[in-house]
Amino acid sequence: MTDRELALPILMFPHFLARALTAALDALGWQIREHATALSRRIVLVADDDGALPVSPAVAAQVVVVGGLNSLDSLVGLCASAAVNADLPFGEVVRGVDAALRAGPAPVADRERRQHVLRARRAESARFERLTDREAAVLADLVRGLSAAEIARGRPVALATVRTQIAAVLHKLRVRSQAAAIAMAYRSCCDRRVLPAIRFHQNY
Repeated sequence: MTDRELALPILMFPHFLARALTAALDALGWQIREHATALSRRIVLVADDDGALPVSPAVAAQVVVVGGLNSLDSLVGLCASAAVNADLPFGEVVRGVDAALRAGPAPVADRERRQHVLRARRAESARFERLTDREAAVLADLVRGLSAAEIARGRPVALATVRTQIAAVLHKLRVRSQAAAIAMAYRSCCDRRVLPAIRFHQNY
């Protein structure tokens, strides 16, 4: 690619991820501009820490959005060429954005499939809000790798009570096993009652 083809603006809120991503893309050869113009062909939108995305003032052929699970409401309905999960380790985020930019604008069918996936992810995320505080705490312990017996030993409750709470978690999340509940937590949970357990095991 030529320098002209690599040129793109990055619209961002002033926070650490956008700054770090700008530096990383610059090191890969992308010519970074801070403001979009009418001639902007590629735009990267980076969500802020609360999940809000900046609004692009220009019509671009390719829009790549970077946001985590707390950005799902902003991402759903946004017809982007690609979406990169900001909750991934930073190196993977950089590789994802770079690959998306080099791939060019996505076909309409791909964008529609992505929207379907995002809507499903948001629906899953909403299920965690139905958990009571005790159920959320039990799920967090499951994510940490504790068994029902270990959870019961760490709390002033009977093992049967913990098993009842686990069953309630599975029912509310609409899954059939503890493994499926844990997988869904990693995939779609942005509930602050569970997030610390998830992030403890993520490799940043």
